[in-house]
Amino acid sequence: MKNRIKLLLLILPYFLFSFTTQEDVLSYFVTAKSGLNYRDAANGKILGKLPYLAEVKIVAYTGIFDEIKDENKLIKGEWVGVLQNNKTVYVFNAFLSTSKIEVSLEQNTILNKDQENLYAGFKVFDLTNNSDIENSPGFVNLSELLDYEEEQGVSMVPQKYLESISREESRSYLKIEDTYRDYFFKNTKISKTDKLFIYNYELDVLLTFNLKDLDVVIYLSPYEGHTSGITDSDYMYGFKIDAKHIKNWGKYSLNSFVYLGKENPFTRGKMKPMIWTKIPPSQFPLDLKSYSVTIDQKLKGLYTFKNDDLTYYYSDYGHLVVLDAEKKVKLNEILYQGESASLAPISIVGEESSETEKEQWAGTLFKDKPSVLFGFHYVSFGCPAITVLDGKSSYIHILCDNRH
Repeated sequence: MKNRIKLLLLILPYFLFSFTTQEDVLSYFVTAKSGLNYRDAANGKILGKLPYLAEVKIVAYTGIFDEIKDENKLIKGEWVGVLQNNKTVYVFNAFLSTSKIEVSLEQNTILNKDQENLYAGFKVFDLTNNSDIENSPGFVNLSELLDYEEEQGVSMVPQKYLESISREESRSYLKIEDTYRDYFFKNTKISKTDKLFIYNYELDVLLTFNLKDLDVVIYLSPYEGHTSGITDSDYMYGFKIDAKHIKNWGKYSLNSFVYLGKENPFTRGKMKPMIWTKIPPSQFPLDLKSYSVTIDQKLKGLYTFKNDDLTYYYSDYGHLVVLDAEKKVKLNEILYQGESASLAPISIVGEESSETEKEQWAGTLFKDKPSVLFGFHYVSFGCPAITVLDGKSSYIHILCDNRH
C-alpha cells in the first residue's frame, strides 16, 4: 500500500504540470534570430527549425530542465511541447517570448511585412573557422538552408560518420562526395553553377570561387557533445575555404561576409571603421530628456562620427541616431541590452591602440543599396544583423547557424 501511495505521489505532478488545458494555451514567439530547432523529444533528434518570430503554442511541459552555455553565459530553461503541423514537437523555452512587441524591441526590428521582406531573398553568411585547429581553413556554414524534414530517409552523411566517430574526426572538416554532395546541393537549393563571393571589408579584398570547385564538408556541431548515436542534424554543412586564400586575414569571422549567387553584390572600398569623437550634450541632436534613465547614464558618454553625407551620434547608453545632409533622421534607436545581446565597445579618437578591435563599421556595402552599419552588439543567441539606412528600419539578418 505504501508503495502504491509513493507511486501515486510521483505520477500526480506529471498530470498536474505536464499538460495544459485549452484555456491555458498561450501564443509564444521565437526570439532566436537564426531560428529555433524543434525536435522529436526533449533534446532529441532535430526535425526542423522554427523561423525567427514564428508563433507557437505550448501544449506540454516535460519537466525536463536544461542549461546551455554560450559566450560564457549560462541560459536555463525547460523543454516544452509545441504544435507544429498538428504534431507535438519539442523546443527549449528559453528562446520563446509571450510578447511579440517585446521581441521586436529586443531585436531592433519593426514588424512590418513590407519592410521585413525587403531583403528576404538576400542571403548573407559569415566566414568562420574551426577554433580547435590553428590556422584552420575557413568554413562557410550553410546549415540554415537545410530542411531536415525533406530528407525522407536520404542522408547527406556517410554511414561511418553516423554510427560513431573518433575525437580527432569530430574536430575536423569531413569531406563528402558523390551522392552525398549531390543531395547537399539539392536540399539547400543551391546551383552548382553559382559562385561564392567573400568580401573582407577591413582589408578591402574580394575573393570569388566557383561552387563546383569547392569541397563540401560536414563538421560536428560544438553543441553536440557526443560522438556516438549521431544523426544528420548533429552536423553543420558547408563549403571549405583553403587556408592559403585567407592567410593573414586575422579574425576573418569579424571582418568578412559571404554571398552565393551569379553576380557579386559587394561594393569595394566604401566601408569605414567608426572611430568616435566625444561631444558635449549640447551637440547631441535629440532631447536627452527622452531617456527613461538617470542623468548620470544620459551623460556618461556622447560621441559623433561622420562618413560621406551621414552624421552618426551615439551614447554609452546605446542611443544611436543617424542624420543625413539635410538633418533628416535616418535612424533613431535605443539599442537592446539583455541576456541575448550586449553592447560592443566603441573606438574613440585618442584612445585607439594596436589591440583595439574595429567593431563598428558604416558605409556602402552592397551595390545599388543604401548605406549600412553594423557591429554594435555582441550576440549570444541567434545571429547579428546589418542595419540598412533606408529610413524604414530594414535589416539583413546574417545566417550564422548559432543553433540551440
